[in-house]
Amino acid sequence: MPDVSTWFCIFRRFSSSISDEADATEYIIKNGYDKDSIWRQPICWGDQDSFRHVNNVHYVRFAESARIRFMECMATSAGGDARKVALLAGQGVGLILKSVTVDFKRPVVYPDTLILSQKPHTIEATQFSLTTVYYSLAQSTTVAKAESVLAWYDYNKLRKCEGPQDLVEYIRLKLPPDTGALP
Repeated sequence: MPDVSTWFCIFRRFSSSISDEADATEYIIKNGYDKDSIWRQPICWGDQDSFRHVNNVHYVRFAESARIRFMECMATSAGGDARKVALLAGQGVGLILKSVTVDFKRPVVYPDTLILSQKPHTIEATQFSLTTVYYSLAQSTTVAKAESVLAWYDYNKLRKCEGPQDLVEYIRLKLPPDTGALP
């Protein structure tokens, strides 16, 4: 028969309430993150390592999934499903990850679900930066933040380039006021 702590873990894993997710969404909106591209990442037992917390490399993968969700929303907004498919398939001008760093604030363990969202904060002619927030439903707080730089890349010519105006405009609309955006 499972002990009390096992039952609590089972209960917590399957009871991420609507209010927990509402709190996460409220945090995301209040702090200027993009509510349209929220990524929900359930934590699996196998995400943990021998130190009994989610292995650090998974945070980079979780940010990748959230970034792809942001890109899907951006491309769909600018040109529908065809634009989304082309962007994700590396056809024409798209995005390529230039760098990523993660600031770990609290360890995450199974069971949990992370809510991730993006916030662009600088944009230049050939690249832009995103902050990714990781909000833990089990802990009801931010557990990590990642910084990513994405470069516009012409996959046909295999080189860096300027971003397409419609996609750059989408990013500009998501920028918080008073950021380092180009005019």
